[in-house]
Amino acid sequence: QRQMCIRVRYQRRVREAMLTKALIFVSFLLLSIYANQKDYLPVQGAGLVHKSCIHALSGTDINLYHSTPSDLKITLDGKQVTFSPCAYPITKPLHGPAWKAWAQYSNPSKITSLTGTWQVPPPPPSGNQGQILYYWNGVEPLDNSAVLQPVLQYGNTPAGGGAYWGVSSWYVSGSHGAFFTPLIRVDTGDSVLGSMSILSNGSWVVSGQNLRTGVQTQFVYKPFSDSYDWAYEVLEAYSIEDCNQYPSTKGLYFRNITVGAGGSPVVPTWQVLTKDNTCGENVVVSSPSV
Repeated sequence: QRQMCIRVRYQRRVREAMLTKALIFVSFLLLSIYANQKDYLPVQGAGLVHKSCIHALSGTDINLYHSTPSDLKITLDGKQVTFSPCAYPITKPLHGPAWKAWAQYSNPSKITSLTGTWQVPPPPPSGNQGQILYYWNGVEPLDNSAVLQPVLQYGNTPAGGGAYWGVSSWYVSGSHGAFFTPLIRVDTGDSVLGSMSILSNGSWVVSGQNLRTGVQTQFVYKPFSDSYDWAYEVLEAYSIEDCNQYPSTKGLYFRNITVGAGGSPVVPTWQVLTKDNTCGENVVVSSPSV
């Protein structure tokens, strides 16, 4: 597929472009203080989710599928479990309360693949002070009711972690809660490959991979509907009280982005958005080759 990029940096004016090659650079500058709620945990893409509705998916062969809209079946290394909708409301305003800066693209022919790489930054100068940093690419259905996403994280999250970087792949549903694969550790300077692609049977393969070691963490998901219309590149953050809780590099580049729609490569027209510019975060779509 044709490669492309988008660049996000700290300038106040945001540019949007449809480019063959670009770069997405997501600014770390943002602060959001999240209220501690004992029974709820911050989940990227959804905000706060009750801990009973957050599920670890163990094993090497992980398959999720909807037999009906209300029943989610998960097979872990051949053993099947059925999950009913979450008994607690999921606080999911549009795109979650902690989305800070992102680029988005929709296509009526349906998104069929999204890939990209990003380099693991140094840890924040502050160390781990309770903040959670999420950097991810992902796809969503038209109604934003779910998200498929490989995620680079820093901090103590529902998937584990601490004062180091890690990668896990997630399915987050507005009805069933959150499901994540085993967290793999990555180091500063490693390149992460985040990929989502749809198979001929309508199933998505969602994978996060450390390109240095080749280790990946992935699952296969077959939705009840194949209507995934949105592609994203996102910075999301929780419980940040000081900009030193972000890496000193002041940002992160999403590179080598490819998007497919209707089974064919496309050159997206990205829309860039910032929810809170307290620290001057913004997104810029650019092409260094043009």
